[in-house]
Amino acid sequence: MINIEGKLIEKFETVQVTDTFKKREFVIEHAENPSYPEFIKLELIQDKCNSLDNIEIGETINVFINIKGRKWTNKE
Repeated sequence: MINIEGKLIEKFETVQVTDTFKKREFVIEHAENPSYPEFIKLELIQDKCNSLDNIEIGETINVFINIKGRKWTNKE
C-alpha cells in the first residue's frame, strides 16, 4: 500500500460504468518538492466512491492506494 498526501484539487461525480461497477475520479496536488508540484489523478471504485462526499476542495488529505493492473490484450 502506498500513502500519498496532497491537496484535493478536483473531484468528479460517480459514474455507473455497468450494472455492477461504478467509479469516481479525483485529482490531488502532491508537493514533495513545493517548487514542482505534481497533479495526480486517482480513482475510487465501488463502495469507496462516497469517501469524498464530506471532503472540500482545498483540503489536505492522505490517500492510501493499491496499484493494480492487467496486461492489455487486443480482443481482435
